[in-house]
Amino acid sequence: MILAEHLYASSDLLAQRLAWNTAKTLIDAIAERGEARLLVSGGSTPKAFFAALATQSLAWERVTIGLVDDRCVESFDPNSNAKLVGENLLVGEAFSATFQPLFDPELGIEKSAEWANGVAQRPDVVVLGLGGDGHTASLFPGSPQLEEGLSVGASNVLAAEPTMEPLVTRLTYSGPFLASSPHVFLHFEGAGKRGVYEEARAKDQPSITPISWFLHHPECPVETYWAP
Repeated sequence: MILAEHLYASSDLLAQRLAWNTAKTLIDAIAERGEARLLVSGGSTPKAFFAALATQSLAWERVTIGLVDDRCVESFDPNSNAKLVGENLLVGEAFSATFQPLFDPELGIEKSAEWANGVAQRPDVVVLGLGGDGHTASLFPGSPQLEEGLSVGASNVLAAEPTMEPLVTRLTYSGPFLASSPHVFLHFEGAGKRGVYEEARAKDQPSITPISWFLHHPECPVETYWAP
């Protein structure tokens, strides 16, 4: 369900506010439990957010950072979300955070999924992205794994085949696992994605716009962050 909608005049302002709110939530989790867990999304949209978050002052050595999904490629591959995070978020003060990847090329897809399932713990903050086709994480409309990835009994992590380029097998956290976080921030920008979001907000049709599953889930606390 949608708890709040945050609208900003620019991408830079959005990045700063999202970074500040994310950092505050992590600080609160550290104060409560001594550690914090953050899952972020890939793509080009979060780069400014990553840069802003990396400058936030908190006990980064007590933070574990992971990805909501990643492509099953080498860590140096341009399509790797792990590479994106390493170059844009795990820098400066945030370098001391622990990074927990989803895919390990040495293990392969199946064993990486098994390992990730075994170590998965409820994240304190999840930052989701939004694709132009309505997908989030690697939960794609038309994907053979979509129904499984949104089902009540879904594994924490599953392999999924995308329905858009690059057509590379991915590992993704399931909808129920991501929705278990007490803080789910949906970050998207531009008029086109705003239209996709409005459609998903109006109609609960996960098979067409998977993000709608999160927006209408009664126990998933979504806050949206958007700039034109």
